[in-house]
Amino acid sequence: MCINEARSTLQLQVTLPGTSSLNARRALRCALGDALRMYVVKIDRAHTTITLQIETTSPALTDVIGSLAAGLTEATVGRVRPNAL
Repeated sequence: MCINEARSTLQLQVTLPGTSSLNARRALRCALGDALRMYVVKIDRAHTTITLQIETTSPALTDVIGSLAAGLTEATVGRVRPNAL
């Protein structure tokens, strides 16, 4: 790959049960692998949920949704958008 060549990624918000960012990060890494960046967006203690903004290098949304559905059955996927690195 050339230095100036853009890589396609996906950005999406994922909400998981719980309030531990460590547990949420571990669960997402287990489901989606290591090629992932994550940022905590919100911890909602009233509803016991945590929302993270993630970026994955997988360009196929169906692959990402399939991995989340298989590994994190209680995950809620929010806004999804393509991104170029």
